[in-house]
Amino acid sequence: MNVNDELGESFEIAEKFHRMRQLMMHLPSKLGVSHSEFCTMNIISESDSPDGIAVSAIAAALEVTPPAVSRMLKSLEERGLIERRVNAFNRRSTMVKLTKNGEKLLDVAHERFIGMIHCISDKMGSEQLREFNRLYNEILNIMSDYIYNKEVSVNDKNA
Repeated sequence: MNVNDELGESFEIAEKFHRMRQLMMHLPSKLGVSHSEFCTMNIISESDSPDGIAVSAIAAALEVTPPAVSRMLKSLEERGLIERRVNAFNRRSTMVKLTKNGEKLLDVAHERFIGMIHCISDKMGSEQLREFNRLYNEILNIMSDYIYNKEVSVNDKNA
Protein backbone atom coordinates (compact mmCIF):
# COMPACT_ATOMS: atom_id res chain seq x y z
CA MET A 1 0.00 0.00 0.00
CA ASN A 2 1.46 3.37 -0.97
CA VAL A 3 1.52 6.46 1.26
CA ASN A 4 -1.47 8.12 -0.46
CA ASP A 5 -3.61 4.98 -0.08
CA GLU A 6 -2.55 4.67 3.55
CA LEU A 7 -3.35 8.33 4.21
CA GLY A 8 -6.72 8.03 2.46
CA GLU A 9 -7.62 4.95 4.49
CA SER A 10 -6.57 6.73 7.70
CA PHE A 11 -8.85 9.66 6.91
CA GLU A 12 -11.69 7.29 6.06
CA ILE A 13 -11.37 5.57 9.45
CA ALA A 14 -11.19 8.93 11.25
CA GLU A 15 -14.26 10.09 9.33
CA LYS A 16 -16.23 7.00 10.44
CA PHE A 17 -15.27 7.57 14.10
CA HIS A 18 -16.34 11.20 13.72
CA ARG A 19 -19.66 10.26 12.09
CA MET A 20 -20.46 7.72 14.83
CA ARG A 21 -19.68 10.36 17.48
CA GLN A 22 -21.94 12.88 15.71
CA LEU A 23 -24.81 10.40 15.56
CA MET A 24 -24.43 9.52 19.24
CA MET A 25 -24.37 13.21 20.15
CA HIS A 26 -27.48 13.85 18.06
CA LEU A 27 -29.60 11.18 19.78
CA PRO A 28 -30.44 13.27 22.91
CA SER A 29 -31.28 16.32 20.79
CA LYS A 30 -34.37 14.49 19.56
CA LEU A 31 -35.60 14.81 23.18
CA GLY A 32 -34.77 18.51 23.49
CA VAL A 33 -31.47 18.29 25.33
CA SER A 34 -27.93 18.70 24.11
CA HIS A 35 -25.36 15.96 24.44
CA SER A 36 -23.62 17.80 27.30
CA GLU A 37 -26.95 18.30 29.09
CA PHE A 38 -27.69 14.61 28.64
CA CYS A 39 -24.27 13.67 30.07
CA THR A 40 -24.87 16.02 33.00
CA MET A 41 -28.27 14.47 33.68
CA ASN A 42 -26.69 11.01 33.62
CA ILE A 43 -24.08 12.07 36.17
CA ILE A 44 -26.83 13.52 38.38
CA SER A 45 -28.88 10.32 38.08
CA GLU A 46 -25.93 8.20 39.22
CA SER A 47 -25.70 9.98 42.58
CA ASP A 48 -26.39 7.68 45.53
CA SER A 49 -27.28 10.52 47.87
CA PRO A 50 -30.97 11.35 48.38
CA ASP A 51 -29.86 15.01 48.53
CA GLY A 52 -28.38 14.86 45.03
CA ILE A 53 -24.88 15.68 43.84
CA ALA A 54 -22.75 18.79 44.33
CA VAL A 55 -22.13 21.12 41.40
CA SER A 56 -18.38 20.72 42.00
CA ALA A 57 -18.69 16.92 41.62
CA ILE A 58 -20.56 17.36 38.33
CA ALA A 59 -17.86 19.75 37.09
CA ALA A 60 -15.13 17.27 38.06
CA ALA A 61 -16.92 14.39 36.31
CA LEU A 62 -17.40 16.45 33.14
CA GLU A 63 -13.92 17.99 33.39
CA VAL A 64 -15.31 21.52 33.02
CA THR A 65 -15.44 24.55 35.30
CA PRO A 66 -18.21 24.96 37.91
CA PRO A 67 -19.43 28.19 36.19
CA ALA A 68 -19.91 26.25 32.93
CA VAL A 69 -21.89 23.60 34.81
CA SER A 70 -23.96 26.29 36.54
CA ARG A 71 -24.98 27.80 33.18
CA MET A 72 -26.05 24.38 31.92
CA LEU A 73 -27.92 23.64 35.16
CA LYS A 74 -29.77 26.94 34.88
CA SER A 75 -31.08 25.87 31.48
CA LEU A 76 -32.07 22.42 32.75
CA GLU A 77 -33.74 23.95 35.79
CA GLU A 78 -35.74 26.42 33.66
CA ARG A 79 -37.09 23.44 31.71
CA GLY A 80 -38.04 21.61 34.90
CA LEU A 81 -35.55 18.76 34.45
CA ILE A 82 -33.45 19.36 37.57
CA GLU A 83 -33.77 21.15 40.88
CA ARG A 84 -31.02 22.85 42.87
CA ARG A 85 -30.86 23.34 46.62
CA VAL A 86 -28.32 24.80 48.99
CA ASN A 87 -26.46 22.01 50.81
CA ALA A 88 -27.80 21.85 54.37
CA PHE A 89 -24.35 20.92 55.71
CA ASN A 90 -22.31 23.38 53.65
CA ARG A 91 -24.16 26.51 52.59
CA ARG A 92 -21.44 27.32 50.01
CA SER A 93 -22.31 24.13 48.10
CA THR A 94 -25.30 23.56 45.83
CA MET A 95 -26.87 20.11 45.50
CA VAL A 96 -28.57 19.02 42.28
CA LYS A 97 -31.26 16.36 41.73
CA LEU A 98 -33.32 15.29 38.75
CA THR A 99 -37.01 16.11 38.84
CA LYS A 100 -39.63 13.53 37.87
CA ASN A 101 -39.63 15.08 34.37
CA GLY A 102 -35.84 14.77 34.23
CA GLU A 103 -36.04 11.12 35.27
CA LYS A 104 -38.70 10.47 32.61
CA LEU A 105 -36.57 12.13 29.92
CA LEU A 106 -33.57 9.98 30.85
CA ASP A 107 -35.74 6.85 30.83
CA VAL A 108 -37.00 7.68 27.33
CA ALA A 109 -33.46 8.43 26.14
CA HIS A 110 -32.17 5.14 27.51
CA GLU A 111 -35.09 3.26 25.91
CA ARG A 112 -34.33 4.89 22.55
CA PHE A 113 -30.65 4.02 22.87
CA ILE A 114 -31.49 0.39 23.65
CA GLY A 115 -33.94 0.41 20.73
CA MET A 116 -31.18 1.66 18.45
CA ILE A 117 -28.86 -1.13 19.61
CA HIS A 118 -31.61 -3.71 19.01
CA CYS A 119 -32.16 -2.27 15.53
CA ILE A 120 -28.44 -2.51 14.77
CA SER A 121 -28.36 -6.08 16.09
CA ASP A 122 -31.43 -7.05 14.05
CA LYS A 123 -29.93 -5.64 10.84
CA MET A 124 -26.35 -6.83 11.39
CA GLY A 125 -26.97 -10.02 13.30
CA SER A 126 -25.73 -10.66 16.81
CA GLU A 127 -22.56 -12.45 15.66
CA GLN A 128 -21.47 -9.58 13.43
CA LEU A 129 -22.28 -7.08 16.20
CA ARG A 130 -20.19 -9.09 18.70
CA GLU A 131 -17.30 -9.11 16.21
CA PHE A 132 -17.65 -5.34 15.68
CA ASN A 133 -17.64 -4.84 19.46
CA ARG A 134 -14.52 -6.97 19.81
CA LEU A 135 -12.69 -5.10 17.02
CA TYR A 136 -13.83 -1.68 18.27
CA ASN A 137 -12.60 -2.54 21.77
CA GLU A 138 -9.26 -3.65 20.33
CA ILE A 139 -8.96 -0.37 18.42
CA LEU A 140 -9.77 1.64 21.56
CA ASN A 141 -7.14 -0.26 23.55
CA ILE A 142 -4.50 0.32 20.87
CA MET A 143 -5.41 4.02 20.63
CA SER A 144 -5.32 4.41 24.40
CA ASP A 145 -1.96 2.69 24.62
CA TYR A 146 -0.58 4.84 21.81
CA ILE A 147 -1.89 8.12 23.20
CA TYR A 148 -1.15 7.60 26.88
CA ASN A 149 1.89 5.33 26.90
CA LYS A 150 3.94 6.37 23.87
CA GLU A 151 6.64 8.93 24.42
CA VAL A 152 6.40 11.48 21.65
CA SER A 153 9.07 13.94 20.61
CA VAL A 154 8.87 16.73 18.07
CA ASN A 155 11.20 14.83 15.76
CA ASP A 156 9.22 11.56 15.95
CA LYS A 157 7.94 10.85 12.44
CA ASN A 158 5.56 8.15 13.78
CA ALA A 159 3.90 10.47 16.32
